[in-house]
Amino acid sequence: MQKQLLFLIITIFNLQFINSQDQKGQDITGVAAWNQLGGTTAISADGNRIVLGAPRFEGDGQFYGHVKVYDYNGSTWVQVGNEIKGSHNYNGVGARVSISADGNIIAFKAENSLNGPNTLSNKADVFVYELIGDNWVQKGQKLTENDFSDLFGNAISLSDNGMTLAIGADHRATGASGNPYVEVYRYNNSTNTWAQLGATLEGSVDSAFGGAVSLSKDGNTLAVGAPNSNTTRVYQLTDDTAPTWSVLGQQLYGESGAGYLFGSSVALSDDGRTLAVGDHTNNGNGNSSGHVRVFEYSATNGWLQKGSDMDGENIGDISGASISLSSDGNIVAIGAYRNDANGDQSGHVRIYKFEDDWQQSLLDIDGDAAEDEFGFSVSLSGDGNTVLIGARNNDSNGTNAGLARVFSLNLVEEINTVEGYLFYNENRDACLTEVPIQNALVTLTTNGSTYCTNTNTLGYYTFTIENKGSYTVSIDDELPDNLVIPETETGTFDSFENTHTINFCIEGPDYYDLSIIFLPINEARPGFVSQNDIVYTNNGTTEISGEITLEFDQNTINGHRALPNYDLIETNKMTWTFSNLQPYESRVIWADFEIAAPPTVNGDDILTYTATITNSNTDANPLDNTYVLEQLVVNSFDPNDKRVKQGETFYEEEVGEYLEYMVRFQNTGTASAINVVLKDTLDPNLNWDSFKMIAASHEYKLKIVDGNKIDFIFDNIHLPDSTSNERESNGYVSFKVKPKSTLTVGDSIKGKADIYFDFNLPIETNVVSTKVIERPEPVAPIKEKILEHIFAIYPIPVIDDKLYVKLDNTRNKIYKSSFITLSGKEISITPVSINRNEFIFDTSSIFLKVFFLKLTTDQGVHIEKIVK
Repeated sequence: MQKQLLFLIITIFNLQFINSQDQKGQDITGVAAWNQLGGTTAISADGNRIVLGAPRFEGDGQFYGHVKVYDYNGSTWVQVGNEIKGSHNYNGVGARVSISADGNIIAFKAENSLNGPNTLSNKADVFVYELIGDNWVQKGQKLTENDFSDLFGNAISLSDNGMTLAIGADHRATGASGNPYVEVYRYNNSTNTWAQLGATLEGSVDSAFGGAVSLSKDGNTLAVGAPNSNTTRVYQLTDDTAPTWSVLGQQLYGESGAGYLFGSSVALSDDGRTLAVGDHTNNGNGNSSGHVRVFEYSATNGWLQKGSDMDGENIGDISGASISLSSDGNIVAIGAYRNDANGDQSGHVRIYKFEDDWQQSLLDIDGDAAEDEFGFSVSLSGDGNTVLIGARNNDSNGTNAGLARVFSLNLVEEINTVEGYLFYNENRDACLTEVPIQNALVTLTTNGSTYCTNTNTLGYYTFTIENKGSYTVSIDDELPDNLVIPETETGTFDSFENTHTINFCIEGPDYYDLSIIFLPINEARPGFVSQNDIVYTNNGTTEISGEITLEFDQNTINGHRALPNYDLIETNKMTWTFSNLQPYESRVIWADFEIAAPPTVNGDDILTYTATITNSNTDANPLDNTYVLEQLVVNSFDPNDKRVKQGETFYEEEVGEYLEYMVRFQNTGTASAINVVLKDTLDPNLNWDSFKMIAASHEYKLKIVDGNKIDFIFDNIHLPDSTSNERESNGYVSFKVKPKSTLTVGDSIKGKADIYFDFNLPIETNVVSTKVIERPEPVAPIKEKILEHIFAIYPIPVIDDKLYVKLDNTRNKIYKSSFITLSGKEISITPVSINRNEFIFDTSSIFLKVFFLKLTTDQGVHIEKIVK
C-alpha cells in the first residue's frame, strides 16, 4: 500500500530522474516446474518485504499452492516466517496476494476447488495472516464466497494498516449466475473477527464488476473495475457509525471499441484522489496493445484525466493488464506480459513518472526469454523507487516454475524538504499582512541529527534532509516570553521527494533590542593591515534607526578605511548612522586599520577596540549594545585558526556566561573555492544545548549531530583566492556556548576545527584552550584612589533588583557610576536619588549573578562586588 502525509501544507516537487535501474537482491524462483510463482505479488511500503503466491505449487499432491514472504537484508532476499501452503489438491493457495504497508499483515486467496480447476464447484476462500514473532498466524476467520463459482477473491486489497480488506467476486467462470460483487471487511480487535463494512456492492450481470479492486491508505476509499462493461467506479465510505459506500464522482468509461476492458486493473494513491486504470485490450497502438489512464479527483470537477494515455508498445502487448501506483500518484508501473522484445510473450514493464505529463522514466525492463510473461504482476513501493515484477512462466527452475525479481529504480532522489517563512504580526492580523523576519535561526531535528539554517531577507528558510520519518522544527530565538512563537512544529515523511511547508508567526508588543560585535578577520601584525567586521543586528520586532561608534587608539595606527564609509571621523572614533534596520536584520561594516610598525607597535601589545550601538528607544538588553575587543598583536599567524574571545582563562564566577568562539578561514590557493565546510566538535565540558550562532561571513547551513559534532556548510561560496582578492578571500563563523555549570577551578575547555576547501584534505586549526581560574581581588585602576568605609551598600545578595547605596555623609557626592561585568565590560548607570546621601540602583538590566559596582566621587573610586 502507499503512504501519504496530511499536514499543514504539502506540495510535491519532481527531480530529474536517472535512466537506470539496479536489481535488488537475487531472483526468487518457483521451487519446481509449473509452480507459476510470480503470477501474483505484493510489496511493502518501504520496498523491503515482498509476498509471493505460487498457486500451482504441488505440495503433497496437485496444485496445493503456497505463499512465501521475504525480507531484504541489504544484499539478498531471506524468507521471513513460515511457508503457508494449501491442505488439499487444487487448494490453489496464493492465487492472489496483498500486503499491509509495514509488511506484517498479508491476505491471500485459496481457490479451494475439490474437483479440479475452473469448475462450478469452486468455492474460494480469502485468508488474512499476521506475523507474530517468527510465525505467520491466521488473523480472524476465513472469508468465503457466497455461491459456487463467484470467483471470490479474484481481486483483493488491504489498507495500509492491514485492518480493512476489499474482496472482489467478478463471476467470470463459465456458467456462473448472479451479479458480480465486492465486499469490504474491517477487523475487530476485541472479537478477533472480520465484519463486513457497509453493504455489498454489486455490478450488472456479466460486467465482471470486482475484477480489480484497490483501497486507499485508510481503507475508506475503494476503486472497483468492471472490465466487461468497460467502466470503473470509485466509492467513498461516508458514515463510520452506519457505514455507507457512496459513489465518489462520476463513473469512468473507457474508449469505445469492441471488446475493450477498461477497468481490468486499477490502483489508487494513498489519499484515494489519484486513480490509475488499465485496459489491456485497447487498440491505441495496435490491436490489444493496451493502455493505462490516470485520473485525479476534485470536489469541483470530479474525475479528470491526468496527463496523456500511456499506450502499449506493440500489437498484442496487452499493456496495463497489471499496474501499480506510488503513494503520491506520480509514478506508475505498467506490465505488458505479452511484449516480445526478448521473444514471443517474453513480457516487459515500463515505469512512468508525471512531470507536466507522463514520461517514461527508464528503459524497458524486459523478460528473459520467450513465454516468460514477465510483468504478469507488478507492485511498487510507497515512494515508487522499488518495483517487484512477476514472470509466472519463467523457466529458470523448470518449465513455468515462475520468477520474481525486484529492482531499485533510482527514480526518486532520497531527499525531503521542509520549508517555510517566519513573519512578525505587526498589524495584529494573524500575519495576514506579514513583515518578514530575517537571520532568525531555525532548527530541525530528525533521526538523532540536528540541522540549523537562517531565514533570508524574505523570512524564508529551507531544509533538505536525506531520510524519512518524523521531524521537529523550531525557531531558536531569545525573545521574551510575551512574544508568542509556536515553540515547535512536528511532521512525518513516509516517502521521499516531498515538501512540507511550515510557517511561523511572531506576535506580541513592540520589542527593541540592538546588538553589536567587532570581529577580527585576521590577526593584527605590526606594519600590516588588520581587517575587521562590525556586525550589528536588530534582535527586536520593529524597524530601528540609530548610530554606531567605533573607538580605537589613534597612536597605534597609520591609516584606516571603512565600507560603508563613516559619517563622522574624530581623532580616535568613527561614527556611522543607520536607518530602517529591519527586525532580525544584520548589517556589516568593514573597518580596516593599518597597524603601526615597531617600535610604535610590537608583538604582544594589546589593541583595544570599543564598538557601540545606540538609538532613541529603551533597549531590552543594553549589555550587548557595547562590544570591547582586546586584540593581541602577533608577528606571524596562520589564517585558518580558532580563537576564544575570553582568552586562555576565565573566572569561576563566569562559568554561567557564554564563551565566544571564532573560526577563521582563508583561501590561500590559486583558484576560488566553490564549497567550504568547517567541522568542529564541542568539548564535553561545554553545555551543548546552549550553542548559539553569533555571525558568519557568508550564507551557510548548520548541521549538528550527536549534540556536539557541528558542520558549518558553505555551499557555492565561491571564495576567491588571496592573490585575486585578499580581503574577500577570508571567511569566518562566530558562535557562543556556555561552559557546564559543574566546572570548577582548574577545569579546562579545548577545541579545534577542520576546514575543508572543496575536495582537498582538511586544514586543522590550532587547539584553543581556556581554563577556569579563581578571580583575584579587584585592583584599583592606576591613579585612582580606592575609597573604603564611606559607603553602605545593601542588600547583598540583591533583592527585587534594587541595590541601595548610602554615603557616609552628605558632603560626599557621586559623579559617575557603572556596572562592570566579569569580562570587563563597563555599563554606565544612573541611580535614583532618595535623599542627598541615599540612592537606589536598578539592576534589572544585569542578567549576571555576579558583577561589580564602580562609584566615582570627588574623593576617589570605590569598587564593590555585587551578588544577585
